[in-house]
Amino acid sequence: MKMITSTTQHKNKEKRKKKRIILATWNLQGTNEVGAIGNLVREAARYKIEVIALQETNQRGTNITEYKDYMLFNSGGDSNRLGTGFLIKKELKHAVVQFKPISDRMSYLRVRGRHRK
Repeated sequence: MKMITSTTQHKNKEKRKKKRIILATWNLQGTNEVGAIGNLVREAARYKIEVIALQETNQRGTNITEYKDYMLFNSGGDSNRLGTGFLIKKELKHAVVQFKPISDRMSYLRVRGRHRK
C-alpha cells in the first residue's frame, strides 16, 4: 500500500495541470533579407507564442533549423518563392510526431497531445 501525502497529491496535481499552447499564423512575405528569421524569433518570444504557422517563407527546399529557443520547420520549392512552415518552441519538440511537406504551398505538423473533456 502506498501512502499518499499532501506533497504527493500536490505533485500529481501539478503534473495534471492543463497546458495551453499559444498558436499564431504569420504571412512572412519572405525570409531572405538579413535578420528576417531573427526578427521572427524575437517577435514570437515577445508575444510568448509557442507555435506559428508560416506562409510565404520564400526559402528553398525542406529543412529543420534551430534558432535560440525555437525550431523552424520549412517546406519550400525549387525557387525562392512561396513556402510554408512552422516555428515552434524548442521545449515542444518532444511532442512533434511528424512534419510533412506536401508542396511549397502546404505542409503539416503533427503534435502529440492529450484530449480531455
